[in-house]
Amino acid sequence: MSKEAKRNNDAKNDESSSNLLALLSSICSGESPENNNAQNTYTMCQLKRHNHAESAWILVGDTIYDATPYIRSHPGGTETILRKSGGAADCTEDMRFHSGRAQREWRKFKVGTLVACPRQSSS
Repeated sequence: MSKEAKRNNDAKNDESSSNLLALLSSICSGESPENNNAQNTYTMCQLKRHNHAESAWILVGDTIYDATPYIRSHPGGTETILRKSGGAADCTEDMRFHSGRAQREWRKFKVGTLVACPRQSSS
């Protein structure tokens, strides 16, 4: 490999490393990479797509949380979260069951707010 090709390759690796570090930093801080804007809103149709182990979003009132990072270590098991993910149920009562510390931890995983589908709100 020529010296110029090696320099170009190193520059690309540096950029990739910077992007990866930014992503890891946002994950470690509890922020969702998608959640850079605190005003994220989602419809029920969008929420329903997040109902599997690779992306499990839960609904608490009108607030949406990403349970994916915690799903495999949840003391109640993976299925307890998956049963209610994707907006299948409102998890407000489930949230109250958890300790104050656990509830505070959940705030870090807020994805956004549920809004009515535009087609539904116009009727």
